[in-house]
Amino acid sequence: MKRLSLRISELLHEGLWKPIQLSPGGLPLSHLFFADDILLFCQASEDQARLVAPLLEEFSRSSGLRVNLTKSKFVSSRRVSQRRIDTLEGLLGISYTAQIGKYLGVPITHGQPRCADFYDVMDKIQGRLAAWKANLLNKAGKLCLVKSTISSILVYSMQSLWLP
Repeated sequence: MKRLSLRISELLHEGLWKPIQLSPGGLPLSHLFFADDILLFCQASEDQARLVAPLLEEFSRSSGLRVNLTKSKFVSSRRVSQRRIDTLEGLLGISYTAQIGKYLGVPITHGQPRCADFYDVMDKIQGRLAAWKANLLNKAGKLCLVKSTISSILVYSMQSLWLP
């Protein structure tokens, strides 16, 4: 993984890899690695797809690890045309998705988070509360249990997103 990161950094330095920026004038974002997961960020262009596909092949050959293209997905900004998306799918061998879903239990949203993105968090909290109704705790005990347990669910979600 370190070699892949170094290779992406080399391509950045050479000006070949075109990273994204999360805000105007913000820092460029090219890649993130988590254990055995990789998130790559680049412009949605044919040139970048022709750069990423061989890079993944090179990574597979040198590391002995296989990139599972059927599990892999790519997302683009809303301004990218369907025709370009189809072209990128063909070049990368990776299918397009409008929503990534969740990663490590946290929804990966496209744009501003909405209440609907957090229904599973609310369901998790309601499930915990329903299970405690049978407990023989007084009101103060239940309040203490709610604060200590439920707050951790919310804090975990708020580490990466603003709750609406």
